[in-house]
Amino acid sequence: MKPFQHLLVATDLSPESAAAAHVAAKIARTEGVEVTVVYVMQTLGDVYQQFTPPIDVVVADAKIRHAASAALDNWVKEHLARIEHVTTTLQSGDAAEAICEVARKSKATMIVMTTHGRHGLQRLMVGSVTEHVLRDAPCPVLVVPLKRA
Repeated sequence: MKPFQHLLVATDLSPESAAAAHVAAKIARTEGVEVTVVYVMQTLGDVYQQFTPPIDVVVADAKIRHAASAALDNWVKEHLARIEHVTTTLQSGDAAEAICEVARKSKATMIVMTTHGRHGLQRLMVGSVTEHVLRDAPCPVLVVPLKRA
């Protein structure tokens, strides 16, 4: 039995997160495993939880979801085109919680993600998504470091 049968690749659609896709692609090609790519978007509903903004949040969120879905599909075509079994999932809300929930529901046997994410004060205030996933993941997490110039 293969140790890793289903990889979950977490992306923020940045060029830096492509490093996780490339590592997952090597594993998938070598082992012939399934890959799910998850992108956690931020909707206006996520941002405006405490009060109602002067715009139609439902309409705006639908447009955000549509654009995010198209961006995710393009990202997968660019970075995982040669992988046979790839599915995508678009989530919203807290990134680390969503990644771990998708891993549980999809029965992922490993999460692959990069160290890229928030920096500086924002990271200190909310913490690293990768750190939260490492603490709460239901399976092993492969963290791909970014190459520094």
